[in-house]
Amino acid sequence: MRYVPNFIAKGLKRIEVPHNLGGVPMGDRPETGAVDHAGHVFGYDLLVLDGSIIPVTLGPNPALTILALAERAREIVRAQPETSEAIRITTE
Repeated sequence: MRYVPNFIAKGLKRIEVPHNLGGVPMGDRPETGAVDHAGHVFGYDLLVLDGSIIPVTLGPNPALTILALAERAREIVRAQPETSEAIRITTE
């Protein structure tokens, strides 16, 4: 792999940090996405709670949307009994 310099950032003399969206898209079933509405990976006891679960670019800065999705998933996980061995996501 070859390094390609970012000429725009160099010309503007500022660093741009993108939000990576859509790498692990949210869907209502495994055929349409990798995670459900709460960031739970279909078929695994694994949560993904970052911008990669947003399936498409929203337009404006997605920071607040990412925060809202993570807080919602946190509430779902916190509602589970402490004795639970695995994270269970229930469809609301």
